[in-house]
Amino acid sequence: MYEILISLIFVAVTFGISKWQKLGIEKELLVGTLRTFGQLTLIGYVLNFIFAEENPIYTLVIILVMIFVGAMTSSKRGEGFKNVKLVAFGSILLGTFLTLGVLVLVGALEFSPRIVIPIGGMVIGQGTKSCSLGLDRMKSEFQNRKPILEAAVALGLRPVQFSEFLIPPAFRASILPMLDSLKIVGLIQLPGAMTGMIIAGAEPFEAVKFQILIMYLLTGAASFPNFILTFVCGVTYFEDNFRKLTRKEV
Repeated sequence: MYEILISLIFVAVTFGISKWQKLGIEKELLVGTLRTFGQLTLIGYVLNFIFAEENPIYTLVIILVMIFVGAMTSSKRGEGFKNVKLVAFGSILLGTFLTLGVLVLVGALEFSPRIVIPIGGMVIGQGTKSCSLGLDRMKSEFQNRKPILEAAVALGLRPVQFSEFLIPPAFRASILPMLDSLKIVGLIQLPGAMTGMIIAGAEPFEAVKFQILIMYLLTGAASFPNFILTFVCGVTYFEDNFRKLTRKEV
């Protein structure tokens, strides 16, 4: 427990910097610090129970809960998009199946709570971050190019055609952090899964092979749900605004 107390020094330093520079993040930092402690402590008890039971139903429930939380988190970036919460949930669910689910089905990963839940958390977390970035970028792209949209409406360009100019930039911007991670892994960054295995006593090369699998898995986790979400939300968002602009033109 004293290790946690020592690590709080870094939080205190960040708090002090915020106060000194008047950044205004003190409350958010305190809430985040308390939530981190509470959430991780709670999940520790939950995982102890699930690992002891070895019940696949419990494992699936945990994965679905994580997907739900991820969808609700990323959808906050998509205020104004039609049915964004439902689309976000479906996108992350499908993205998780296309990555983690496929590896389990082909036998590359064992369907065990000790394996599926931690890796599922990585996959869903990556998908959530990617979807959040995609939605945020798409909204800003739409606002920045609104005059072009108005001109496009006047020229008869359909919303699906127009969205083709905005969805790719949003998708590219959201997947860039994952692309950077692929470039620096092993040179600058030693990722968590690999580090954890080495600390636990695994041979470095075994840890490396597992980390390569994880990195490729996370690449799919960053791209699949984000592409689905940005495409569906993008087209419907532009269709809604297309109707508004059409009525304005009339």
